Amino acid sequence: MVGVEVKIVDETLTELPTGEVGQIIACGKNAMVGYWNRPEKTQQTLVDGWVLTGDLGRLDEDGYLYLHDRLADVIMVDGTLISSIEVEHALLKHPAVHIVAVIGIPDDSTSSFVHAIVNTNPGLTTSESELIEHCRTLLDASHCPKSISFRSEPLPLTAPGKVLKRELRLLHSS
Repeated sequence: MVGVEVKIVDETLTELPTGEVGQIIACGKNAMVGYWNRPEKTQQTLVDGWVLTGDLGRLDEDGYLYLHDRLADVIMVDGTLISSIEVEHALLKHPAVHIVAVIGIPDDSTSSFVHAIVNTNPGLTTSESELIEHCRTLLDASHCPKSISFRSEPLPLTAPGKVLKRELRLLHSS
């Protein structure tokens, strides 16, 4: 976009080399100036004139931006960052899976495990073990779900149709 500068940075806001995945930050005259009546949130999001988007991505050698996941949806498993979208894409390749959301469920104070919530296609069935085995053919074992739950009711969605993972995390945190 004209007038916007984009960088990929690590957790210390140090710019990463081309091709590496990190947080997307942007600046420009059309960038946000802050959140209405939320100074703490503004301070977390605007740093030295840069907007911390909360998105993970990478830039290629031609400057094209590739989105990977939302930072809030990445799952920390034994020190490894797992992209929820990567696991969702693998599960969606199974013919019985209609829609899926992948979340992290804390298993101790520093780590989580990968959990999938699945709506199946009408008339098709599958099992937790079948889907986990399916994932093992497409992903590293550490990225595969440790558990899967099935829902007959639709997953909670935003108005544009995006799954509300924060609501699913609340449901599965007890």
